[in-house]
Amino acid sequence: MSYLEGAMKSLEEKKRGLRLNKEVYFTLKDAVKESQQTVSKISIEIKALEMPSIGGFFRKVLKTTQKHEDSLKEKLLEAKVSYEEATNRYTLKKVELEKLKEGVGVLAVEIIGFIEKNPNSRDVLEKERQGLKQRVKETDLTMNISGNIIRLTEKAIELLESANDWATVGMFQKRGLVTNMIKYEKLDSVEKLIEEIEINCRVLKEKLKDINACLHVEYTEVSSETRTIEILFNSIFTNVRVKDKIASNKQQMQSLYTRLQNLSKKLQEDKKQVQERLATLEIILK
Repeated sequence: MSYLEGAMKSLEEKKRGLRLNKEVYFTLKDAVKESQQTVSKISIEIKALEMPSIGGFFRKVLKTTQKHEDSLKEKLLEAKVSYEEATNRYTLKKVELEKLKEGVGVLAVEIIGFIEKNPNSRDVLEKERQGLKQRVKETDLTMNISGNIIRLTEKAIELLESANDWATVGMFQKRGLVTNMIKYEKLDSVEKLIEEIEINCRVLKEKLKDINACLHVEYTEVSSETRTIEILFNSIFTNVRVKDKIASNKQQMQSLYTRLQNLSKKLQEDKKQVQERLATLEIILK
């Protein structure tokens, strides 16, 4: 491993540590604020009880006892201790954060100095930066397509659930013409969505040649013969078979939805890693 590769790797690790510590820092900051609010709240309650007129009113109406006042004071003491501890943790983390920032800055300056003495290194890193920028754009486009398929799949599942509800209603009707018509209207809408999903999945597969993603869409249509028989005769047996197909198709759509969600998470993680590397390059090549 060359000096530059090792230094860049070290810089990325330091920046990652800095980011994680920032998250802890802001969590501790919120904890300090919350502890301070608790102290203020209890202090106000105690002051209210200590005022002769208001305190007397509360004692009379709410039957507040000395024991209650002592309990509040005890809680106030505990809250102050918690506030002090939170403040100490926050202060220490702030100091640690400043040291980490300083370390990142020093190493970045060292790398910049090395690049100035070795112009070829800048060309290599610049080429990498441009490649990563293009990769981010492509990932964003892929995530948009994936997100669109997810939305179409959600709508398909929603329509299948509605069609199943209407099929259930139709089972308890002697002449289920209306319910059957509504049910098949829902299923027709699902089939149109499936066509859109399949088109988008083909495009997505082309963009994910380097990712092993199973995006096959399995959907069983209800035949025209089955539709005709059910609409004309309202056969309960046909209705049951259609409900089974709806349930099977819904299961397939839910499976696709889960795979797409997992894929979106992976794409988001990959994009995050690329952006971290890109951010490091931006610091060095600015």
